[in-house]
Amino acid sequence: MAAITPNTRLTAPFRSLQPQQERDTPLTAVDPSPPRAAPLLVTADDQVLPRGTSLPAKSPAPLPPLQPRGDRIGIFLTSDDQLLTRNVEETHIPDGGQLIDVRPLFLLVEDIIARATQTVQGATPGAEITKETRATEGKDSLTALASIPDLSLIIERIFCEMTCKSLAGGNAHDATLSVLKLLGHFPWEAKVVLTLAAFSFTYGEFWLLAQIYSTNPLANSMARLKQLRLVTDQSGSFKYQFDAVNKLIKAILNVTRCIVEFTELPSTYITEEESTLKATRNYFPIAVYWTIRSIVGAAAQITTLTSSGQAYLPSITEAWELSNWENKLNTIYEHFLVITRRLSDIIARKREDEAYDLLYKFIYERIHIDNFPVLNRLFGLKDDPTPLYHCSSKRRVQIDALRGKNVLLLISDLNISQEELSMLEQIYNYTKIHQYEVVWLPIIDRSIQWNNVVQARFEKLWEPMQWYSVYQPAKVDTAVISAFPFTSKKEADLWLDESWKLELLVDAIDQTILDWIREEKYIFIHGGDDIDWIRKFSKQAREVAQSANIKLEIVYVGKSHIKKDALTKVTDAVRSESLSYFWQDPTTVWFFWQRIQSMFLSKIQLEQADNISDTITQEIKKLLSYDRSPGGWAMLTKGSAIVLHGHGSTIYTALLQYEREWKKEAATAGFVNAFLAHLGIYDIREVPCSQFHFPASVGRVPPGMRCPVCGLPMEKNTTFICCHEEALGAAELAAALPPAV
Repeated sequence: MAAITPNTRLTAPFRSLQPQQERDTPLTAVDPSPPRAAPLLVTADDQVLPRGTSLPAKSPAPLPPLQPRGDRIGIFLTSDDQLLTRNVEETHIPDGGQLIDVRPLFLLVEDIIARATQTVQGATPGAEITKETRATEGKDSLTALASIPDLSLIIERIFCEMTCKSLAGGNAHDATLSVLKLLGHFPWEAKVVLTLAAFSFTYGEFWLLAQIYSTNPLANSMARLKQLRLVTDQSGSFKYQFDAVNKLIKAILNVTRCIVEFTELPSTYITEEESTLKATRNYFPIAVYWTIRSIVGAAAQITTLTSSGQAYLPSITEAWELSNWENKLNTIYEHFLVITRRLSDIIARKREDEAYDLLYKFIYERIHIDNFPVLNRLFGLKDDPTPLYHCSSKRRVQIDALRGKNVLLLISDLNISQEELSMLEQIYNYTKIHQYEVVWLPIIDRSIQWNNVVQARFEKLWEPMQWYSVYQPAKVDTAVISAFPFTSKKEADLWLDESWKLELLVDAIDQTILDWIREEKYIFIHGGDDIDWIRKFSKQAREVAQSANIKLEIVYVGKSHIKKDALTKVTDAVRSESLSYFWQDPTTVWFFWQRIQSMFLSKIQLEQADNISDTITQEIKKLLSYDRSPGGWAMLTKGSAIVLHGHGSTIYTALLQYEREWKKEAATAGFVNAFLAHLGIYDIREVPCSQFHFPASVGRVPPGMRCPVCGLPMEKNTTFICCHEEALGAAELAAALPPAV
């Protein structure tokens, strides 16, 4: 038998009934003379053999039941596997000729098998045709198929090699090697796809006739000739065979798809020295062998059914053998799937790195006259002229709407709370004064399917927004996301640039406080929900400031976990009694405390929670502990410098003792030094307990923590809290509803 090369022009027909020795001679170029006709071969028991088969010494019996094999299923090659691999490799004689794109042919084969399988399972033929399979009907597909010379003749010859030997008493192994020798000059993926195409042709023909023979006279006659009606009319008798063949076909398709995808991996990003690539290439021969052998087995089943008809008695043993091949292919498929995904991840990362480098160079290493080229690179989509959505006007706009403007990027996921949106609205209103535009860049988890529920949630977030948003976040290039990373290293580097000062706590929250900082005023920051303590503290602080002749401002910052009504009650008293400066919007109070808690969680993630040399962490822990303690607390700053802080009772007592105990020291040593010295006389046993609360939703709770005041290990407790807010909300809603009629 001679091999076929990708560029060979073949003589037709393949199934000419020549003697076996003639049929195994090399195929020649096309002979212009017409082919010779040949008589049918008939055995002694009047069985008609397929055309192209020589008469054996003894008349062939129907295909015998396949005997169970003890095949090992695994990806590790045993000595038997290695011998088989060498035998398979000997059939592979690549000639380095024309490259073949087998993807269009594979899609066509998938389409044929999918439609035929739907018929087997009783579904409406062609009811579920994917976008990929519809692509097989286009002109591009025809052009791609035409790139394989004499495709139909190659397919016919392959099918003859697969089935003739089996029907003549041969075995699947010999038929498989025969097919491999026939396709010796083709690449590995082409061997599998061409063999599968040969099978799909007969498989599709079988079920096409089964589909239409009852309504089409021509199909009816052909079905009778093939004895197909006897098979389909008694399909229940062949259930084991049909089920086993269908499962085997599915496994064949899975492995073939992986092989095709593997060969399509771009060599630009993966070198031949890649260990995973080399190991997989070494595994190719055995994978191709078992795939083609399984195709041979499936083809033999279909051919035997049509050739033997009612005389064929199906065997559970045969179904078991097909199942054995299916299991082996499933193991190969799982191996290929893992490898292909691993290599695809490597390629994706390299592509992202390459795209990021190009984007970085484009943004930072080129001179731009205006911002349009950069914005277009960030958000521009070739198939979408309006990639932005203006939330306020509820309309889609072009990137040109931002041309020449200062643009702030708001980068987040879809988990934005209403408090955060309210705070962002205040920041946006501030930026509008300085002629800034804000664009929300939502970062979504690519592993989560973007469905109608996620889309509705996304659009719901647009409602309170007044700024721009990317309209289709799923289409944002991953390189754009990588261009604005916030890794743990980046987070740690940002902390290196920070110091413990008032701006760290109130930056971007209140311009008035920032002005006082620049004026180097004394500022008392205080919080809590005890209105009596707030009154006494504010009054005493002003009296001390007047006596010490210092410029003092007092700011009330509320409490982290306080109900809105309770906070309003306190701020109403502060405003009516002119006790201090305060934030009228409760969202600002929430943002202040959220900012501090976020800083603390950041330190926990960086494993700095108990680092005694980290001043910022220890001071933040003290503030959060004050906030959780009963009563109030206060912190004194001089300009941006935070000079002291403590629990409300401690600070108030020290202020109350100013005139009697440390006024003279303040005049000589300075107000701050005297204040600090006086606080040092208090017994630590009078300080309230330190405590921290971590929500269950926080990413990482430290297993232990030391007290920021005394440095000893803190006790760990589990707390369950219910503030009845949802229940109260439901009760109020029920009360507002009209009575039932």
